[in-house]
Amino acid sequence: MHVFVPGTLAYSNLFAAKYLSRIQLASDPSEETLNQLLFGSPGLDRTFVTYSCNMTIVFDKLEDAHGRHYQAVRQMLKEHGLAINERKTTSRLTQPLQRGFVIEKFGGNAVAVFDAT
Repeated sequence: MHVFVPGTLAYSNLFAAKYLSRIQLASDPSEETLNQLLFGSPGLDRTFVTYSCNMTIVFDKLEDAHGRHYQAVRQMLKEHGLAINERKTTSRLTQPLQRGFVIEKFGGNAVAVFDAT
């Protein structure tokens, strides 16, 4: 189980999203590193992406936006030398059983993500 604590807008966007993707990293970078990379890079912001340890979740209501956001996050991670575990990475899926993970509200703005694989 991973626990995410996205900001208020990201929290509402996450539960309103139709498209979700999980990017699973092969290592556990520091929270500071991921925070700088994901939220300090042009074009990336807290409204469509959140992370916990080695798991990053990209979420959107619209498929086109989701494709752009997913590719931007993947590219940024790769450019900074973070290897992606492709076997545990899923993209553009709309059904929880397809995704391989389940998202549940965990109190406050916290979100619990349970691996279903």
